[in-house]
Amino acid sequence: MYKALVEPTLLYCCSVWASAITKKQSQKKLRSIERQFNILTSKSFKTADSGALSVLTGSMPVDYMVLEITMRRILLSKPNEFSPGALKATSLHLQMVDNILLGIEKADSKVHPHHCPASLSRRRPPSRIKKAVISTLEDLWSREWRESSQGSTTRLFFPSPRCFTQLRSKYPSQQVMQILSGHSLLNSHKFRLKLVSSPSCACTFPCESILSLTVPSMPISV
Repeated sequence: MYKALVEPTLLYCCSVWASAITKKQSQKKLRSIERQFNILTSKSFKTADSGALSVLTGSMPVDYMVLEITMRRILLSKPNEFSPGALKATSLHLQMVDNILLGIEKADSKVHPHHCPASLSRRRPPSRIKKAVISTLEDLWSREWRESSQGSTTRLFFPSPRCFTQLRSKYPSQQVMQILSGHSLLNSHKFRLKLVSSPSCACTFPCESILSLTVPSMPISV
């Protein structure tokens, strides 16, 4: 439902207001909407970290999706058709994408010496542009996830957002997803066995727990 109804509504004409996502407050509002649906999709507790929820659902943060759509439209059309704010908001990311495209084009020119580089003809295939844009944003998402101070338990299992794609096809149960999110009923069961002094977890919610010493030292996927 989120992908079919909510997300298209959030992203409608997003290239017009793309400059708004440079503000932390706007990013927070967009992610708070996405968070509610990620909780339902992952069947996690409400206290789970937003970054962990995005990784467990395989859903790139919505502000990155605004950047994706805006950059693809800028690269496939004339820059003067966009507002200065949209161009400014994506300028750094566009440079990163352009570097990727130039690298691909240089490699192609070595394989096909008589091929005219796309950077000269300005006719870059839309599929190549899309791949370069998504690759750039996935790298930014991975960096944000690695540097985040939250979701430490999920990061032990999945050091990169791409890692969970290998497990998603297995359709993990609700209990598994809760454990992977770092918030589950595990601590309350340990309390019944008198292994811990309190059924509460670090978030102080009595029915949830954050795994600490019970997680493996190595990630499931690399």
